[in-house]
Amino acid sequence: MSDFTFLTENQCFYSREELDILKKRENIASITDFSILLGGDAIDNYYYNNSDSLEDRLGYYWTRTGNSNNDVRIVKTTGNAGNCDARVRNVGARPVLPYSSIRNISLNKVRGKDGVLEVEYGEYPQKAASKKLQDKLEKAYNYKQSSIRKTGKTYTIDSIKYDKYDEKFREQIIEEYSFDDGKKYVRVKANSCYDGSKFKLSNGKKYKDGDYVWVEVQPIKWLIDEKSDIALSKRILFAGVQFNHEINYKGNFRTTDIKKFMDRYFSKEIVSNTVSLQAVVDQSENIEGKGQTNLVTDENVINLENALLSKHMEKSEKIKSIVSQVICLQEQLNKLEHIDIKDKTIIMGDILFENNSGHKKIRKTFKIYSLLQYLNLRFVSFDNVEVSGIDLSYTNADIDPQKVYNKDMSKGNYSGLNFINMDFNNVDIRGANFTDCCFDFSSLEGAIIDETTIFPLPKNILLKNINVKVKKL
Repeated sequence: MSDFTFLTENQCFYSREELDILKKRENIASITDFSILLGGDAIDNYYYNNSDSLEDRLGYYWTRTGNSNNDVRIVKTTGNAGNCDARVRNVGARPVLPYSSIRNISLNKVRGKDGVLEVEYGEYPQKAASKKLQDKLEKAYNYKQSSIRKTGKTYTIDSIKYDKYDEKFREQIIEEYSFDDGKKYVRVKANSCYDGSKFKLSNGKKYKDGDYVWVEVQPIKWLIDEKSDIALSKRILFAGVQFNHEINYKGNFRTTDIKKFMDRYFSKEIVSNTVSLQAVVDQSENIEGKGQTNLVTDENVINLENALLSKHMEKSEKIKSIVSQVICLQEQLNKLEHIDIKDKTIIMGDILFENNSGHKKIRKTFKIYSLLQYLNLRFVSFDNVEVSGIDLSYTNADIDPQKVYNKDMSKGNYSGLNFINMDFNNVDIRGANFTDCCFDFSSLEGAIIDETTIFPLPKNILLKNINVKVKKL
């Protein structure tokens, strides 16, 4: 999803464009512990809604509006507007996206007494673990105890020191871990703007620059302005990323460094990894040398079919979350114009297929969400597999027409695959699409075709080399 942006100055302050939700909830925002650890300013004397909780301390956040001096307008902890150099890293981000893009996949919708709708969509590191839990997590991490495990999901931050304005973004990957308490955490090294002096996080513990802190991954809450079709993050979610490395901001937000960060990293990383779907569509560990894609086996992927199609789906909030994140991920993938085969994820047959009365068929999950187009099937055997009506185009699938289930390849899309030296005798390919395929046309003798079969060469040339056989119905 590439719809993330920030509010304009007019949407934040007193004007005809000011959002209804900000008129009711104010334009100030509390800052997460994660944002503070990345270099964001937390102001001890300013709290949200007259709270005295450290979790409700306020922070500064960006708008997408510039001024005549090429600075960026920000919302200060007082609720007033300010101007800021685009290169600083201590101002936080309060992302915005169209509510219509998440309306059907957001969870736990609650309407406050003031009429403001709050929803949950995605998850992100936010709150520091308690003092006691910090010690448990660090001990488990250092001694590689079984109580802590990598989930396979990662988050990206800027590794540049908070005060190095002249250095461009350099990504740093932090890994997510699951703990025996059933929650997920990340281990973050403080990149503090407090110049070595100690600062408190919401757990009441003091830290200094360079300390490692465990931060819990939590659902992201969004405030919904239904009139303007806007979902605004309730809290400041991250900091440490420059709004723009160049100081001459002219108001073109799409070209800024922070917009690129949200499109490339944030928008993808807030998607839940509840069923290890990340392993199906992302690349992580190399196989057979550099440039290869992730090998997905039954050892690192939970049964997607059972999770997504559970008969208890409507009753289980966890299953609802899984489905919503899959749909969100599919929306992102649908925006990709093209994926080279080398960039696709390798998957094995144990994950792709399920048994069906003596033969195998592709799991519904992969068909419902059109995931096949993002897979490299070079290592999958299609022997005794039901391929009729399946779109396997450009998947690198190695198919032996004589060994597929019932010799039936009718109505399938096999564009871009290699069928050199393959025997199609008595194979039903009526209505099949072989555009861009590599063919040894002599092997098509005896194939069962009709006028809807699409070959890579004009049919009148092809029919001179094969014997058309009509299947009896």
